[in-house]
Amino acid sequence: MANTPKILLVDDDPTWTAELGDILRSANYTVDIVQSFNLARDRLLTTTYAVIIIDLKLEEGGSSESFEGLGLLSGLQFLEEISQEQGRAIVLSAYGSIEHIRLAFKRGAYDFVQKQEFDRDAFLDIVQEAAEPWESRHGAISPRELTPEEKETYRKITLQFLRGRPVRFEVPEDAVNPWAKQS
Repeated sequence: MANTPKILLVDDDPTWTAELGDILRSANYTVDIVQSFNLARDRLLTTTYAVIIIDLKLEEGGSSESFEGLGLLSGLQFLEEISQEQGRAIVLSAYGSIEHIRLAFKRGAYDFVQKQEFDRDAFLDIVQEAAEPWESRHGAISPRELTPEEKETYRKITLQFLRGRPVRFEVPEDAVNPWAKQS
């Protein structure tokens, strides 16, 4: 099963994680499930995933108005900037206002699925489409060799990220999001 696409599922609702985990495993995906921003961040720094499924709102110590899933999307953009390749991100959320959807896509979401309108087959189609780049490489994801300078920069930025400090990088307003669906 070494070439089985690996999925990270980030949701604090055990009912959803159990159901989605079963659905994804029945479709021959390997699934890691975490319930918090911190656990997801740790996994993303140590494991490469074909697809990351993120709930926008995680109740882990945050206020009822905080949306840690948006922070994870920003973290994925950050990892892409430092050449630590991760797969595409799919947002699965009960918060489907136009503003939440817009923010999710602006922060790099590949697709957005509303929990209230969940359709198993449509969801699996989205996951399969998101995993295609990984599958086309037959699971052989290996980051390019970093120069010593890049390794030192990566080490410093990773420590900053792990300590929960904001990490900023410049993205032009007109930049094309490589994870966004092409219309």
